[in-house]
Amino acid sequence: MKGKGKEPMVIDEKSNDEEYSSTISMENNITVILSSGDGAEFTVPFSVAKQSAVIAGIVNETEDGTADQKRVVKVPCELVSGQVLELMVRYWKEHSDDQKGGGSDSSTAELKKKKLKAWDKEFVKLENKLMFELVKGSHYLESIELMDLLCQTLADTIKDMSVEAVREFFDIQGDFTPEEEAKIKEDIKWVFDP
Repeated sequence: MKGKGKEPMVIDEKSNDEEYSSTISMENNITVILSSGDGAEFTVPFSVAKQSAVIAGIVNETEDGTADQKRVVKVPCELVSGQVLELMVRYWKEHSDDQKGGGSDSSTAELKKKKLKAWDKEFVKLENKLMFELVKGSHYLESIELMDLLCQTLADTIKDMSVEAVREFFDIQGDFTPEEEAKIKEDIKWVFDP
């Protein structure tokens, strides 16, 4: 037993590199046509559209075993408008693995990360109504990274706002009349005093 190490356990006959290569090859052979609720259509490679868990699930469910052949999968996105779907596709393209692609050195990867962060900052400069529609669309299609970016942007926007400003920002109508609200503020004025 001396000098003998444990043999590595073989789980699958394919190596991880071969499996990864096969997955990439399959992704490159799939084209996804996204159709919005108002009839707009966007054609994107699966490698871009897979950032949506819903789209990835639909594509994976329609797997027909022909990984080497080109395939087109049409995905209806009925609850998302064309304008919102276009923004989502732009975000996905910018955040696709091809765009993120790690450089051979850490300085290249860091530079790409900074550029992506700057792009994100510009991307979220939207009017409120469109931002809210984009949040709903990213939730509906389960685009987690996009949803996180949008929610963080909204949180950063409202974090220092007064209650009234937050209500106005989200267009929330008060449940109380001005008189009722004044009475409540009087009853709990200790909350507002430092």
